[in-house]
Amino acid sequence: MQSWMKMGGEVYVFDNSLVEVDNVLSIAERWVESTSIDISRTSEVCLYFRKMKFSRYEVQKESLNVKEKLENLGIKNYDEDIPLDEDIIQALHKKEKEGNSNITPSDRRRV
Repeated sequence: MQSWMKMGGEVYVFDNSLVEVDNVLSIAERWVESTSIDISRTSEVCLYFRKMKFSRYEVQKESLNVKEKLENLGIKNYDEDIPLDEDIIQALHKKEKEGNSNITPSDRRRV
């Protein structure tokens, strides 16, 4: 990913993925300190936080910082519908199959 970004590529996380992460962290927050938890039915995320001895408050803090942490890594939130331009994608695949090394970083960013 770092190589991609060094070439000018951009990395995005979809809005629905952030919603899913928030859901998983909310469940972990609710159960991380529970004494009546069924370990066999607990998510890996919750087990991780329990192993690291996180409090409910600390899990909540992690949840609130997800976007900021992603931004610090250079990962942007993509919250719009993604237009798929099949012509661009097909043209790039054709260039790559032909062994054309003139594919620029701006070409790749467009995909």
